[in-house]
Amino acid sequence: MGDWTSGTYITSQVIVTLAYVLLGLTFFIKNRKAILYFGIGFSSFMAIALSLIDAWVGVGMFSIGIVRNVVLFLVDKYKREENKNRLLLVDWIVLATLASVMIITTYFTMDGWLTWFGFMASFAFTVAVWQKNVFWYRVLGLVSEVLWLVYHAVVENVSGIVFAGIMSAVILVGLILFIVERVKARKVISAPQVQ
Repeated sequence: MGDWTSGTYITSQVIVTLAYVLLGLTFFIKNRKAILYFGIGFSSFMAIALSLIDAWVGVGMFSIGIVRNVVLFLVDKYKREENKNRLLLVDWIVLATLASVMIITTYFTMDGWLTWFGFMASFAFTVAVWQKNVFWYRVLGLVSEVLWLVYHAVVENVSGIVFAGIMSAVILVGLILFIVERVKARKVISAPQVQ
């Protein structure tokens, strides 16, 4: 799996490693703007790495991911303060546009039906970062990583397989910690006050 005698392949694997470090950090950050910034870095590194191994559906999806994060950042930036955490018509239009572009890109770059896992993974992550709720970001991020795991296996991207597996575990731990934190916070709020 993968040509470890090729300098190009080894370079791609190093870049994938750097990309996943950035992605892993996003699941422990609560600031949406920072998540979007780190996501741009992640998608940029992944697009470069996958181009080196001719995995063009992945390149297309991560290139769209860069645009997606910039657009989501701009939409958030220009919303009125009272609408910052609400999904408006513009949010739905952005999601529909991104989904359409992703479907078209996948269709023209696919190499067999299994490469649609790259589309599904990218779409799940698009919905994850489109959400205003960090909980759903983590849940859909987990779905996305499991689908990327399958995609990396199909394109024989060894470090992608390893890191998608590790990232799935990291996201799961982050999700569990988030849930535990919320449960503890609710218990404190609902506990009777002693006077």
